[in-house]
Amino acid sequence: AWLAVVVATVVLSACGGGSSSTSAPKTSDLLNQALQAQVNGDTATATSKFQEVLAAEPANQYAHYNLGLIQQKQGDNASAESQYRAAIKTDPSYSPALYNLAIIRADLGATAEAATLYQRVVDRTFWPLVGAYVWFVSAGLM
Repeated sequence: AWLAVVVATVVLSACGGGSSSTSAPKTSDLLNQALQAQVNGDTATATSKFQEVLAAEPANQYAHYNLGLIQQKQGDNASAESQYRAAIKTDPSYSPALYNLAIIRADLGATAEAATLYQRVVDRTFWPLVGAYVWFVSAGLM
């Protein structure tokens, strides 16, 4: 879970996250604040900030995903599932949300759906790595 927070932070920074000169915080600033609160274990602040992000940007996959992480950790799998599905609706290839949704679906006994979700994760993460390896070998770099 911490890796996903780090990845989201890096992605956000690359997209121009930073301080704002206007009185209203930018969505990227709110997301940074939410992620920092989440890393620090302040789930109440993180939840509030993620909800602020979603109020301003309803299709923000990172806010949906991280809110889902908090809810899943708190045992609220129904809400977490809803957040993961919202993240996937925004980006159908978003592996962290696919993976965590697969865990919830498997826990609920929906093994066929879980297997399909896991396969989507493997297809998005494993095969590109194999392709990169083959390219490096064929180029004589390994």
